[in-house]
Parts: sequence; structure tokens; C-alpha cells
Amino acid sequence: MDHSIVRVDYRAGAWSFVEDRPRTDQGSNRVQVSITLSTHAAIKIPNSGFLYLVVGQNAQTNVKALALSEQHASTISTPESWHRELLSTGIASLGDAALLHTATYAILALSLLNQTVPGTALFVHETNKALQRAIKI
Repeated sequence: MDHSIVRVDYRAGAWSFVEDRPRTDQGSNRVQVSITLSTHAAIKIPNSGFLYLVVGQNAQTNVKALALSEQHASTISTPESWHRELLSTGIASLGDAALLHTATYAILALSLLNQTVPGTALFVHETNKALQRAIKI
């Protein structure tokens, strides 16, 4: 079966699917990931801008992975530093949705804590349990 890389594009108030050609500049410092689930909105990542958090499989090793992406697509090419393969135990044993939520809350918690001035307190009102746990860690 042939595979195409498809990304989701939003222009002029309408969503569309666009077929992308694979990148030809695949240096050794980039990884291809076949996406199974991603955040709907981009997340602010310090020193990197707004990126999507994705769960998928490393296209070369078939190992489950978390990665950051500049776009929504069925397959992405991302820098190695934005990609982490996950062992089959621990956090990787979570379902894709739970894994994505846990990682998203961890990133959000780090962002909040990094913006907190030393010697002060952070008050987060009426948040969900997952974010509460991420902030406590």
C-alpha cells in the first residue's frame, strides 16, 4: 500500500487536507515520525516558539515516540532534539491519548513554574487533577 504525507491546513476560514512531498533535505539530524495523535493547538515551547506535541512511531525503528512538530501532518520530519523514543514500559505503556495529555500538562507545568519569580508562590485556581499533579512534581 502506498503512503502519502498529509497535513491539515487552515486558510481563509476553511480547513483542508494537503498532500506533502517528503522532504529531500533529510539530514542525519532529523527523524521521521508517523503520527497517531497530536495536540489540536500549538504549545509555546521555550526558545522554540509554538509547536504541536505529537505521539507516533519513529518511521525507521517503529518505536513509539513523542515529538514536537511545526505542523499537523500524518508524517513529520523533526529535529532529533525534538524527538524522544519511549520504552515499552513506564509512560509508554499509557494509551496515546493519556500519554499526550500527560506530556502536555508536564510542558504547561514547566512553563508556569519557569515564569514564577523565585521566592513567590504560584496559585492555579480550579485546574484539573492532571495539571495539579504535573505542577506538584
